[in-house]
Order: sequence, then C-alpha cells, then structure tokens
Amino acid sequence: MDSILKKLETNPRLKEKVGGRIYIAKSLDDEEYENYPQIILTCEKFTDAKHGTAGTLNVEIICTQEQEPEPLERLVRRELEGVFFKDEEIFLLRWQRTDVFSEPASERLPLIIGMQVVFDLYEFPLIILPELDALAALREYASKWRVMVLGVHTFEDWFEPTRGKPALYLSAGKLNLARQMYTSAFMAAQIRWHVFAPDVPSRIEWLASLQYELTFLKAIKLQDGSPLRLESLELDFSADEIAGQLNSTWEYALARRFDHTHPINFIRNEELGTRN
Repeated sequence: MDSILKKLETNPRLKEKVGGRIYIAKSLDDEEYENYPQIILTCEKFTDAKHGTAGTLNVEIICTQEQEPEPLERLVRRELEGVFFKDEEIFLLRWQRTDVFSEPASERLPLIIGMQVVFDLYEFPLIILPELDALAALREYASKWRVMVLGVHTFEDWFEPTRGKPALYLSAGKLNLARQMYTSAFMAAQIRWHVFAPDVPSRIEWLASLQYELTFLKAIKLQDGSPLRLESLELDFSADEIAGQLNSTWEYALARRFDHTHPINFIRNEELGTRN
C-alpha cells in the first residue's frame, strides 16, 4: 500500500488537485471545504482460491458539489492500471470497475459526491521447483533479454511495462514423470510465459519474438550442467497475460539417488525405525 500511495503522491496533476489528502484506510475527520477532495485507499486480500485474484484495491475519490471527481478518476486509473508494485510479493493492479456515489454530509456540506475505483490485485510469487529448478534456469536465461523478469530483476516501489521493456513472468504448470531409466528419471515440466506490455501490438511483437527465439534453442544448462531441452511450444494470441500466452514443455533428467535428504525421508526412516 505504501508504494501505491507514493506513486499517487508523485503525480504532479494529482498533487495539484488533491494536495496531500491521500490516505490509507481512513479519511480526514474535518468538515471544512479545504479538506476536499480526498482520496482513500483500502485493500482487501483473499485467501480463497475461487476468487481467482489475490485481492482488491478500492480507491475512494470524495468531493464536494463544487468539485468534479471524473478528472481525478482518470488520473488514478492512468497511474495504477497495469503497474507492478512491490510488497511482500510483487503484484499487479488491473481496473475492474468504477462506481459513482453521493451522500449527505452536514449542514455546512450538504452533499458529498465521489467515485469508488475498484482494481483487481494479482500476485506474482517467486516459484522454486525442487531438484534441478527448470524455472530458475529459464528465468536466468531470459534475464539476458531487454525485459523485466519478475523474480530475477529488482525495481524500486513500482515498475511500468513499456514497449521497449515489457515485464516477463514464468509460472509452473504440470511436472510429469516422462520415462525412467536405470540411472535417471526424465521429467517433463510445463512452463507458461506471461508477457506484459502496454498495448496489444507491442505485446504480440514480443510474443512472436520470444517464440522464434525459443524455437531454435537447442538446450540450456541446469544447475548441475545437464541440458534442459524444449519439447513443445504453443503460442496463444487470444490468451491474456494473467493466464499466460506461451505454453512450453521442457524435458530434463534427474540422476537416481538413494541418499536423498528431503525431510520426507527423515520421517519415513523414523517410522521404519519405530516399527522395527
């Protein structure tokens, strides 16, 4: 929330119209005309996966009859729509809707008018896969391009994707056992590529370039020097950035080990010892 507040406060036009009257989860309890307009930020986080989003951000623009909330609403949307912010996790704001409201205030202020701007909040956590992290290897490979790779590159407070520098996020789909051999097991990892750019033409341009780059890629090295090979690649121009537009499947080999030290083995060994 602090990074969102900071971004709104640094907009010169908002500063001219609102001054310092931008608050988090509270308003200024004063009925003087000079205390309006106000902007109040509140955030609700979800824990239930059925919502599909990590939460919502509500931006209340509160004005008097002599002021117009519409110009402020346009400025707020322009400042926050499609921007990545940094909190416990990196998150993106997407405009959902704008509601208009009015309510009586007091004898001195007969009517308060305003707008509530609702943004969906999407989080982009750093996913770590066990045993030769294919995601980490692909993120490292992509970090050499002129893109902001979420989870690899850092930014201060917020980042706005541009045509020259979009944002790229890699997410894990399925991890399947493809086949087994005596000394190794071959894994098939489904990786989705999410490209965020400010407009459709630049997004399509980056996606097509990304597909071309990966199509002729023989292999990249994993942490132990073994190859990670591309098995399939599908680009869906109709998919949005949240779902991921480029689906890829990668195959790599895990060396068979009998002294694996994951905690699940300690639990299993203790159970066997108890039974014996």
